Amino acid sequence: MLNVIELLKSFNSKVGDPVYNPDADLNSDNIINMNDVILIAMHFNKSSCDYVNIKDIAEAIENATNALLFLKACYEINCC
Repeated sequence: MLNVIELLKSFNSKVGDPVYNPDADLNSDNIINMNDVILIAMHFNKSSCDYVNIKDIAEAIENATNALLFLKACYEINCC
C-alpha cells in the first residue's frame, strides 16, 4: 500500500518536477502517470516471490549475446 501512496504523491509528474519520485516511476519512462498505476493494479497483492529476478534475466541476455558474438567470430574466421 505504501507504493500506492508514494505514487499518488508524485502522480502526473515528470523528471525535473519537484515532486517527481523515481521510485514511483515503475516503468521507468520518466513520467508518473496511469501506466504506473496500471502496473500496481496488475501486481496488487503479490509478493516478491511472484516476480522474476531481473538480474537473472540480464545475466541470461548477456550470456546469449556473448554466445552469438562467439559464433559470429567463428563464422568470420572460417569464411574469410
